[in-house]
Amino acid sequence: MTSPLAARPALAGSTIAGHAVFYDPGQAAGSCGLGPFPAGGWYASLPPRSYASGRACGSYVDVHGPGGTVRAEVVDVCTACAAGTVDLSRAAFGRIAAPRAGTVAVSYQPAVDPPLPGPLMLRVAPPGRPGGLAVQVINHGNRLSSVAASQADGGWQTLAASADGYWTGPLRPARAGSAGARGAGAPLRVRITDVEGHQVVLTGIPARSGVRHATAWMYRARNRAARPATRPAVTSTSPASRTGPDARLGHC
Repeated sequence: MTSPLAARPALAGSTIAGHAVFYDPGQAAGSCGLGPFPAGGWYASLPPRSYASGRACGSYVDVHGPGGTVRAEVVDVCTACAAGTVDLSRAAFGRIAAPRAGTVAVSYQPAVDPPLPGPLMLRVAPPGRPGGLAVQVINHGNRLSSVAASQADGGWQTLAASADGYWTGPLRPARAGSAGARGAGAPLRVRITDVEGHQVVLTGIPARSGVRHATAWMYRARNRAARPATRPAVTSTSPASRTGPDARLGHC
């Protein structure tokens, strides 16, 4: 299901001039909880303003440097980075400059409709309070603008982005007597919208914690397949309490 948005956030389509440095993501999960990361992957850590409280997690930036261009996945926040600085993995930095340079002048902007590594995936986790929900969206490509959830005809509830890459908030209960009014265990719908106007609604999502594999793609790019995977398939969550069995999802 697709639906255009009236307007995009100012960041979409903008170019930022600054500097690039590099780091080793190693076996850490990163602020977005998407690690560990294999050596040779192209990843980016953004300063707090560009990280936007986790809204940038899982999106991509195109970085232009003196030696070329690289497309890197946003997986972390660089709290010590000045505005305009992008902290790249060593392999990504090596695509735009010699690592011995240490720091180079670059420009970068969000990638638009980058090829996707696969269909959408969700990590679902109750955040520890009755009626609450936490959802992380994976394989969405563009930066997300909103995530909303509902239980049967309980009405859509907009979730708030959190620094760990999850979207969280309370979930309105279904109306008494409705088909979905079976308590907290009733299946969920999740509506995902990105800054380019793509929108997908996933249905029949079990409300319990777990990693859910959907059949829906966020959008149909000319070439769906991304470059050889730089990150292994998601098999666990971060923090460790956010784990669970896989399930196949339908969509509309």
